[in-house]
Amino acid sequence: AARKFNGVISPSYALGIPFSQDTKRKVTIIATPFSPSNETYEDISILKTKLLNKRYFLFFGRISPDKGIITISRCIKQILTQYPDFYFCFAGEEAVLKGKSMLQILKSSAQRERNRVIYLGNLSRKQLYPIVRNAECVVLPSLMDNLPNAGLEAMWLNGIVIGTRGASFDEMFEDNISGFLMEIDNSDDLINKINTVMHMSKYEKDQMRLEAKKRLKRYESKIVGKELERYYQYILKKRGKFNG
Repeated sequence: AARKFNGVISPSYALGIPFSQDTKRKVTIIATPFSPSNETYEDISILKTKLLNKRYFLFFGRISPDKGIITISRCIKQILTQYPDFYFCFAGEEAVLKGKSMLQILKSSAQRERNRVIYLGNLSRKQLYPIVRNAECVVLPSLMDNLPNAGLEAMWLNGIVIGTRGASFDEMFEDNISGFLMEIDNSDDLINKINTVMHMSKYEKDQMRLEAKKRLKRYESKIVGKELERYYQYILKKRGKFNG
């Protein structure tokens, strides 16, 4: 079916290249535009009731195996044991694996530290944004992804993001400069990246946040919009030639 299309676009090389190889079609990589919310009101009720005076690592998005939740589960006990004043929080829709919810798996893996694994629910953006902003770092260890909006939001709101190399996060930010890249499904590497975050100075964190904001400029609507416009013009000309 892909061969009948006039053109194929992918937001990321991580998805675009395998699709191109499978279909023998050229795939043009054009990122999805990202526009930070201009909402002035944020709902801090969840932050105040569940996270008041707490320091925490955060995952948000669909809580499922493909998003790296099992990778987290294998090391969550070690992380919480190593950092006894911290919590590991999860926000988003939960998946079920073999009759168990992801939070059941995470809490079981945390063993005696299970009380410091917190499920915040499937939150609205107004509830989520202040929680992302106040996290020590955002952990997004996807097994495969396609320039996820969660990663872009985390860069904008927090700026200290751990994502996976080869799952399009390496297209979003540069390792150790505007974020941290870990190997896919490597729990030991995730621990190493969290340890690196915990040893950063305030100045180093501020610099990383500035670099993350700079990287986001490439996803502005005015830039991506021009790329899409040029591509559509190219497709229209191509169709004209074909139909002529």
